[in-house]
Amino acid sequence: MSNRTLRTRFAAGVALATGLAGPVVVLAPQTYAAPAANQAIVSADFVTDEGTPEAGVPRNYAVNLAPSASDAQFADAKARAQAKGGVILAEYPQLRSFFVQAANGGFAGELNNDYAGVGIPTTSIGPTRQAPVTGDEIVVPNASAAAIAEATGSSQAIESQLDDFTPDPRDTLAWGLTAIGAIEAQKVDVPRESVTVAVLDTGIDATHEDLRDQVDVSKSVGCQVNGIANTAPSAWADDHYHGTHVAGTIAAAHNGVGVDGVAPDVTLAAVKTSNVDGLFYPEYVTCGFVWVAEHDIDVTNNSYYVDPWAFWLPNESSQAAGLEVVTRAVNYSEEHGVLNIAAEGNSNDDHDNPTTDDESPNDLGEGNAIAGRNVAGGIDIPSMLPNVVSVSAVALPSGGDPATAQLIRSYFSNYGVNSVQVAAPGSQIYSTLPTSMKSAWGNLSGTSMASPHVAGVAGLLKSIHPDFTPAQLKELLFKQAGYTYDRLAEPTDGKEYRGAGLVNALAAVLKDQPKPTIGELEYSTDSTTWKPVAGASISGTASFRVTVKGPVTSATLDLGDLGTFTATGDGSFDGSVTVASSAIDLSQAVASDSQEATVTASITALGRNNDPKADDDVNASATIAVVAPQPESPDPSEATLKTSDSTLKSQNVFTAGTQMTLSVSGAPAGAKIVFEIHSDPVILPAVRASDEGFARTTWNIPANFPLGEHTVYARIGDTVLKSTVTIVADEKPSTNESEHSADKDKDPADGKDKSQAQGKAGAKDKTTPKAADKAMHKGKKGKAVGKSTGQGSLARTGADTTCALLGAFALALVGAGATAMRSRSRSRTE
Repeated sequence: MSNRTLRTRFAAGVALATGLAGPVVVLAPQTYAAPAANQAIVSADFVTDEGTPEAGVPRNYAVNLAPSASDAQFADAKARAQAKGGVILAEYPQLRSFFVQAANGGFAGELNNDYAGVGIPTTSIGPTRQAPVTGDEIVVPNASAAAIAEATGSSQAIESQLDDFTPDPRDTLAWGLTAIGAIEAQKVDVPRESVTVAVLDTGIDATHEDLRDQVDVSKSVGCQVNGIANTAPSAWADDHYHGTHVAGTIAAAHNGVGVDGVAPDVTLAAVKTSNVDGLFYPEYVTCGFVWVAEHDIDVTNNSYYVDPWAFWLPNESSQAAGLEVVTRAVNYSEEHGVLNIAAEGNSNDDHDNPTTDDESPNDLGEGNAIAGRNVAGGIDIPSMLPNVVSVSAVALPSGGDPATAQLIRSYFSNYGVNSVQVAAPGSQIYSTLPTSMKSAWGNLSGTSMASPHVAGVAGLLKSIHPDFTPAQLKELLFKQAGYTYDRLAEPTDGKEYRGAGLVNALAAVLKDQPKPTIGELEYSTDSTTWKPVAGASISGTASFRVTVKGPVTSATLDLGDLGTFTATGDGSFDGSVTVASSAIDLSQAVASDSQEATVTASITALGRNNDPKADDDVNASATIAVVAPQPESPDPSEATLKTSDSTLKSQNVFTAGTQMTLSVSGAPAGAKIVFEIHSDPVILPAVRASDEGFARTTWNIPANFPLGEHTVYARIGDTVLKSTVTIVADEKPSTNESEHSADKDKDPADGKDKSQAQGKAGAKDKTTPKAADKAMHKGKKGKAVGKSTGQGSLARTGADTTCALLGAFALALVGAGATAMRSRSRSRTE
């Protein structure tokens, strides 16, 4: 049989891997230059030693269109792949990626040329593995057994990455659970929301007595046949032991047998992403991440690296497509609320500065990896991807107490200042094994064992903070790992492995808990209208209340000697509880020799966590200003208005030229009262009610004031009291003096009696009570009576005011001036 090579489409050339037994196809160990803008990275052809493309050898390819590709272009790309003999395996339009199997060694290049000819934007096309597809994964109709055998060469054992994990001598103490506080965390009495952690691994033995009640069958899937999802239980059953061991560390049941998991209350989903050889190809892993994104998964554990490359080179033509599609799938899962946890790896490598790799590709048979492959700039996936929490492994020093001893880096764990984000126990970890093995429990070591400790803690955090996004969960995970950072020994060899610190299960259920929110303290004196206590002075009888929102189980309002009141809630995250007092007589809070006092209100809200060490209870206080009750002020509308003569005997009928007394009783003490007389508007100066609610004033009725019925008003703020009076003429006989005065009032132009004319005018223009009311409601005001009617100056003493005549000069004004003034007043009123 002749050797085969891959012919690259870049100018770098090709090379055969050394030390290969049989006809094995590999790429030269070098990094390729980045492609030009808009140029896809396309893998080399698989060719024979004669330089012709292979025929009949099935291979799987990842095809990644540009994110800008349209739905129509995506459909067209699939159709063109099928037209070239490809069989579509799994498609992800949400990623703009699909997998296809073809038995033509020049498939990738031919497909890319076809896309370029029609303008389908493409990022990368390349194989997902180096070995040919075999067994039940072959779906192309033109596969040739002879061609496959020739391309594969002699049968050799595969070097799976899982072969690194061998059982350690049995140790019945699961020290990792103690080290991170997981045992104590189980004792914390706090409600935990439903959470599902998916184990992307070799599957789970769901018949195991520590796991059979933990696995959600409806969310489990097998992806190991060409990356096509299969939900049959046989498709996701563990055919190794690795996935079952990882699953037990996360969530083995607390059932009195075997071992407990970090988070026994979480649910597991088995997502099988490896084949029977223990290889995790890109199509398998992509299927897993898209599955969890779309099946209500909260957290994933990824204790593997994506085969066949320990480090994937972003610009190397045979690796770019696989790297790209897995990266898209991981990002897609986080966008859908999934927090992804991954193992750092067991090569004792500095992941900040990858240099060479002697282990890849690992799917061509033992001893066929490329020695000294340059991996500068390479990416270990998924652990080195941006949206993944990367976990290093730590060990317990011999004889150390797991609860207190300083832990050290496991000798095999990868490290890096920037790469490692958190550390967890990874050496001699006791957990579940498939029931087909000699023991259903045993010890394994590796960062694969460290990662599930972190996944379990992430599940605890999600159960306490169900509304948190992956970014928020990561932030809290790192913060709480920092609480036990000093449990990790400082590296003496410069290999920094600590990240944010030691993952912390106890803190996850005790610290940084969701807390209730206490609202503003309010009071009510009528049990209907509620006002803030802040800034108020309260007297008499009042009730108090405060509303607490969020995850509250109990709220207490303590008013000291006035009483303590409690209400309970269900602890729901969107809960609301109002605790209210009964009606309280506040006079008991005021000392007999004082007029005011303060009462301190203490408010306590208890959260969901019943452990006294938890930090989810909140307190607040408010000061209540209490004043001694004041005498109740009467209602102004219940006051009474009276009019009488100066003797306080006759009422309602008055003689022009005499004095009218106006009084109000039953008004609020100190209230301002304004008296008015309509329809010839007269507004008297305001008076104040006495402490007994009485006010009085007098008005000298002008001798020439219009006769007839008038309305008297008393205004007390917005309250208006009303009464009706009648003014009649003075019937006393005239004297010579009065006749003389009448002669003087005759108009020199026509000789008519001016007083009579004025009287007629007054009768003609008299405003009706209805009109007066209208004028009043319009708010029109008359002038002071001393100016409008010839009234004298007004004097007021205390609550009594007397309107006195100013003498002969004031009387002289009653003539020409008064009539004109009344006329203006009417004009304004009307």
